[in-house]
Amino acid sequence: MSDERRFNSYRSLFKIHFKIYEVGGKPLPRPVPLDGLIIGLVLYFPLLPLGHMLSPSHPWLITLVLAAGAACALLQLDPQGKFAPVFIKDLVLYFFRPKTTNLAGRVIQRFHRRKINWEALEVVEN
Repeated sequence: MSDERRFNSYRSLFKIHFKIYEVGGKPLPRPVPLDGLIIGLVLYFPLLPLGHMLSPSHPWLITLVLAAGAACALLQLDPQGKFAPVFIKDLVLYFFRPKTTNLAGRVIQRFHRRKINWEALEVVEN
């Protein structure tokens, strides 16, 4: 158990939303959230084949628009109050984590199923 204590006056510091307001000294028409930028970059490469199918002449541009739209849609979700990449990491780890644990959090070893050869003896009456 850690000795960390959070006071109510500092609680708002842990909910800071980082945004990019300007690029190269030029202001953006709308601030871009940092987690939206990270989600867009993560989605860019998986969406690249779809961009090639939709526009063979400029696939990178269509893919950029698709990734930005998907990132904007994903930002509307509330991933349990976590930073979106951390939520995605926790979700992926959930699928690979063993599902049977004891109360201490240790993995319970599964029993191996073995086939049993049952033989019934004949009863002969005299």
